[in-house]
Amino acid sequence: MKQIQRPEPAVKIIRRNSQSALVWVVSLVLIFLTVGVLGYFYILPSYVMESAVTADAAVIDPLYQKIDTLQEKNTRLVSDLALARRSAEIDGEAAKELQVTLSEREKDMHDLKEELNFLKSMVSPDKAKRGFGIRSFVLRSLDKPGHYAFKLVLIRVDENDPVDITEGAVKIRVQGKLKGKNKTLSWGGITVPGTRELQFSFQFFQRLEGELSFLDGFEPENILVKVEPSGKNQSSFQKIYSWSSIYQEGNQ
Repeated sequence: MKQIQRPEPAVKIIRRNSQSALVWVVSLVLIFLTVGVLGYFYILPSYVMESAVTADAAVIDPLYQKIDTLQEKNTRLVSDLALARRSAEIDGEAAKELQVTLSEREKDMHDLKEELNFLKSMVSPDKAKRGFGIRSFVLRSLDKPGHYAFKLVLIRVDENDPVDITEGAVKIRVQGKLKGKNKTLSWGGITVPGTRELQFSFQFFQRLEGELSFLDGFEPENILVKVEPSGKNQSSFQKIYSWSSIYQEGNQ
């Protein structure tokens, strides 16, 4: 007896394993997570950055404009300050020059008055003032400590022979104290080394000027001025001045 074979079904049912379905679900989840991470780290920051830049530009641009304006004002102020300083320097220099000029004019006027008084004395009938001698001797302090400028005026008024030229030399010595002891300084000790002796040559009068310098700590008390004419008929003479009687403070 033949065995009857059953026909195979037309549709074959394939049963999937539950683990395969789980793998698909996990894969989809990973895909979504990857897309989310990429969007968070790349797309979102770009958007946020662009928005921030747009917002900051509205705030920063006006600040940059203010900075530019302040820099322009600062440049103008620096220029104005430099101009003002230069103007002040020019005004200061002009004032100093004017002060020097005024001092020189005052000195010239003083000298002219002195010469005028001297000329008046020459024509004066007072016989006691006639002859050869010292008209005046003054000292004034200089800016450098211990240094003094002197001015000596010699005169000669002689009715018998008014045209003769009087020549000779003047020697100056200073008496005082140095460290409590009496000391006399000769011409070489009160002048710069190499300074020549004072020489005079005149008909009616002559002004001799120079500079004296004393040792540190030296206290002058008297000044001895000796006039030595070279003429045979004229004898030398000496005059002593106290320091207080001829010293003038500052530039006069």
